[in-house]
Amino acid sequence: MNAPVMMVQMDDHKWTLAALELACKDASARGGSVVLALLLPQSHVTLANIDVEHYNFSETECEELEAYAAIAGRHGVALTTRVFAYSDFDAAVNEAADALDADTVYAHIPGDLLPFAHRRHIRRLEHDLEANHHHLRTFEVAVG
Repeated sequence: MNAPVMMVQMDDHKWTLAALELACKDASARGGSVVLALLLPQSHVTLANIDVEHYNFSETECEELEAYAAIAGRHGVALTTRVFAYSDFDAAVNEAADALDADTVYAHIPGDLLPFAHRRHIRRLEHDLEANHHHLRTFEVAVG
């Protein structure tokens, strides 16, 4: 059996730090690794003429990646980064999880004006991921 892979969707820095901390604890306990998945909207990729296979991280992103690497190092887990383009967020999360053979997916689900719609979105994505043997972990980070 392969070592489990934890996929962490790169989102805002504070959320990604919190998700990565949880993923690294999980990976360390289970002998797994962590992959940071940067999901870029296809419109952005097209307009900026970005090659996702050879994505050049900005200076700010590189500084954030150093902080992420420090967390993984503290937990003794391997950390890699992959970039994916998407037209549909949920499909992209599923496709990235499949491509990485991720056991657990830490994803930040965009909020909704209606709380019940947000909860339904999370349940639908969770169901779709479970159908492909991936487990969704999501949470909100307090602002402040």
